[in-house]
Amino acid sequence: MSKNPLPTQGANDEFLRKEAKRVLKAYKQKDPDAARVVHSCFPDGDVGLQQVQLALARSYGFDSWRQLLAALPRLARFIDAHTLQISRELESPLSVVWSAVSTSRGISQWFTKTEMRSEAGARFVFEGAYAGHIARFEPMRQIVFAADDGGTTEFELTDCNFKTTLLLRDVLRPDFACPIHVLEREGPISAHQPGGPGTHWAGIVAGWHSAMDALECYVSKCNPYDLEHQELVKLYDTMITHYYEEGV
Repeated sequence: MSKNPLPTQGANDEFLRKEAKRVLKAYKQKDPDAARVVHSCFPDGDVGLQQVQLALARSYGFDSWRQLLAALPRLARFIDAHTLQISRELESPLSVVWSAVSTSRGISQWFTKTEMRSEAGARFVFEGAYAGHIARFEPMRQIVFAADDGGTTEFELTDCNFKTTLLLRDVLRPDFACPIHVLEREGPISAHQPGGPGTHWAGIVAGWHSAMDALECYVSKCNPYDLEHQELVKLYDTMITHYYEEGV
């Protein structure tokens, strides 16, 4: 398997249309996995590309192909083999979002119970997740959490006239492997690491996606369209596997 970096653009219309064509071709070749996708919507008869697109969208938890395409800007993107990025445009002022990502009380509301002081160099503990120290702390702009076992999680904020653009970057240590407890707790798809050590697996990407949705709900008091965790895992596993296969 190639260890080339993932494409920087993330999932896009072209990726999804190629995936639909791949499923259609596999279905015509009697592939059982493709048949499961198609038959979930169309149990009998011949199908074309539009029917496969609908079946594929519903297999990812969307009601329609159009709804799946509309969700693309909310999906994670990959900057390089070790770095994922998720962006959200939030209907909240900068000060509210900053408090949500830079204080123990704020983070505990949408992520996990957190203990820390809001200053550079301070220790943090994300209960049930990981611990480390705050590597960078620039009020109202950026906070970087450095994990004890390597890697960083960064939140960068931009003021946009009473709204806020929030950018999450999660960087893994180059030799970091998916922990065995993820496989035991969530199963092989969640723990699948097609790019090898140091690359994100579907479960962690889906987890950060869900966390950003929860953060958006908390600061904006809204309920954005969201997918179930296992549907996100399936979507991201397909994306990640496709990228590495295309990079061979």
